[in-house]
Amino acid sequence: MKMETLPETYELETIEQLRAVAAELRLRVIERLTLQAMTVTQLAELLGEAPNKLHYHVRELERVGLLKKVETREKGAILEKYYRAVAKNIMIPRTLLSSLAPDEVAAMFNEVVQPFFQGFTQAAEQLMHIPPEDQPGYVFQFSPGHFWMTRDEFAGVSEQIAAMLKPYEERRGREGEREQTILWLAYPTALAGAREAAGAMMPPTESARSLKQELVLQAGAARFTHQDLEKHLAQGEALNMYILGTCTFAGDVSPELVERAIVGFHLKGKLNASPEVREVLRRKGGEAGKKNP
Repeated sequence: MKMETLPETYELETIEQLRAVAAELRLRVIERLTLQAMTVTQLAELLGEAPNKLHYHVRELERVGLLKKVETREKGAILEKYYRAVAKNIMIPRTLLSSLAPDEVAAMFNEVVQPFFQGFTQAAEQLMHIPPEDQPGYVFQFSPGHFWMTRDEFAGVSEQIAAMLKPYEERRGREGEREQTILWLAYPTALAGAREAAGAMMPPTESARSLKQELVLQAGAARFTHQDLEKHLAQGEALNMYILGTCTFAGDVSPELVERAIVGFHLKGKLNASPEVREVLRRKGGEAGKKNP
């Protein structure tokens, strides 16, 4: 099959198109079809999804003009239809977003991003059950950071990251090769105010509303002392915590300090803390207070 050169970008034109791409699986479909034309069966095998499920999503993306059928081949009594994305990059113009209610925009972005966070959490949980000798083949990383740059500099960084990752878009058949999910997420810090992107799903408490949220994501054993929490407060930070494993708060940690220093608490595992601290953490949205009496 002759490979058609795709346009670099395509700007969404309708709200219907915007709603059509507000799903992580559909974005994966478009991503794969920017690389080469494929049938739904080939896509299903590559993505580990049921063909019937992908048929529905491919039809919807084709209907709104984000995929196109580029070739039909006859194989026995079956017609194989090959699909391709309309461009290498799908862009969302600001004018399209401005026509929606803020809550609807937030809901659509959350629907796209949330599966990545869920996958990250599930991977961390599964890693805890894999013997250490079998773990070297896995890469597990979370590296939040804050950087100062101009718009042009940011565009240059984005291009560099895309260029660095491009050689790894396809399987190469190398020993130890595994698929890695990488979420390149960036936003203007000032526009987020006191609510960091990872913590925006849970509103901050009044006592921590003026503080910058710091995401704490940890798998295994985590321990926090009075000094640890006071240090973050001194830096103007309130913690939004996601812990997989065992979480311990030292005996010198008071419920008042937890109230001031922690804006969100989410634990899947065991909690070691005083009853008073447990109660504060329960109100911070975590499951610990429910699962650990």
